[in-house]
Amino acid sequence: MKTLKYFALGLLAVAGLTLQSCGNDDHYDVNGDPRTFVYIDFNTPRLVEFNVTHTPVGHFGEIAASFPVKIQYAVEGPTEVKFTVDNTLIDAFNAENGTDYLECPAEVLAGLELTSTVIPAGSYEGNEPLTVTLPEEYFSLLTEAGYVIPLRATSFVKKDVRGSEEHGIVYLVINTSGDEGFFSTLTSTAEIVRTPVSVIGTIDNNFSVGLQNVLTSDVEVTGVYDNSLITTYNVNNGTGYQELPAAVRNALEITPATIAAGDATGTINISLTDPSLASQLTEDGYVYPMRLQLTYSNGDVVVQEEEIAYLIVTTSYKVVNEGAGPGSLLGSQISTDEVLTWTVDHDQMSSITNPSDWNTWDSGTYIIDMKTTHNISGLSFIPPYSNYAWSVTANVSLSTDGATWIECGETSSMAKSNRWFYYVLYGAIPAQYIKLTFKTDLWGWYDFGFDGITFYAAD
Repeated sequence: MKTLKYFALGLLAVAGLTLQSCGNDDHYDVNGDPRTFVYIDFNTPRLVEFNVTHTPVGHFGEIAASFPVKIQYAVEGPTEVKFTVDNTLIDAFNAENGTDYLECPAEVLAGLELTSTVIPAGSYEGNEPLTVTLPEEYFSLLTEAGYVIPLRATSFVKKDVRGSEEHGIVYLVINTSGDEGFFSTLTSTAEIVRTPVSVIGTIDNNFSVGLQNVLTSDVEVTGVYDNSLITTYNVNNGTGYQELPAAVRNALEITPATIAAGDATGTINISLTDPSLASQLTEDGYVYPMRLQLTYSNGDVVVQEEEIAYLIVTTSYKVVNEGAGPGSLLGSQISTDEVLTWTVDHDQMSSITNPSDWNTWDSGTYIIDMKTTHNISGLSFIPPYSNYAWSVTANVSLSTDGATWIECGETSSMAKSNRWFYYVLYGAIPAQYIKLTFKTDLWGWYDFGFDGITFYAAD
């Protein structure tokens, strides 16, 4: 059934609403309908939607509305007004709105509680609004997906007063479903970082869930894995996420939310019981789709096919420990004497290891041959005018043969201690060759190099 997404009744004045009488006879200045109309206040919506939820432990929702009523012209005596059901309007309603709502069962219509009101003599509005209520005891009879109840404001006086054909009619739309629960959190992301020495991060994610209604008994809410939704997610989001490896899926523990009677919210937790399994996540991203499942107090289990949430797991491989300081460096500084035996395409190798000389390497890229293999764990730099440098950006690659390189990565998130900036690796990497690219941001310029550089190894 096509549900009603929005509805707008034009607020054009009904025929006769602007006519002015000339005296007490039946003559009017403008030809039109001489009757006086009662109508619903223009500021009140003339269509109200309700939701009824059918569950194994009862039928829930609320159907109640009120509509202030007015009259076009004040009349000499009191005017009683009430609603009457007019099902002859259903076909036209559906045709106009592209819907296929049904007529409510006769027993339901008989159970409608409709109040009346009185517009006092000389007044333009009713003492009380017209109200309509359907008691919950009738909800179980609403077995189809949707219904519409047209209500016509009707006047009961001897004078020629009647309800407006356009503005004296309201519609109650009742949508029904068995979908009591919902995901408040539709997507939650876990980030896994693989380093040369360990895996950083795990899966420990929460999904908020809720109920459409406050139930009178507890209900358990959880997620049920459905890998058929992976392709759909990727198509809809332009991604290429993979299915989690079986070992990781089997190690996921889903802790359901138990929503107590009288409450309507809860939290589902998904965690990886063996965090070491995160090392198996070598693809860029994974998706774990879930449908919502409710277990009611009577034992009935309902899987809501349309309520879906996704656990996204993104991974990356990082060598540089961004933001780490000297305390995270493995090993010790390589001695100046050994550094001076290295080969580099720069004529100031000796002075760059002695920052007091105030000679610099220009910003750029250099390849350093250390002549032998060291387990490189990091570097540190001291730029000229170090205290005024806004940032230092460095990119380091390591190689054992000068042909195949391990890209450690570029970072400007380097810790600073005294005048030194530190480029720290998660673990020591064997290398004979260091490819170094750097630049210093000094007062917005990038053409400053370094006064000093040190190398660290965990040999």
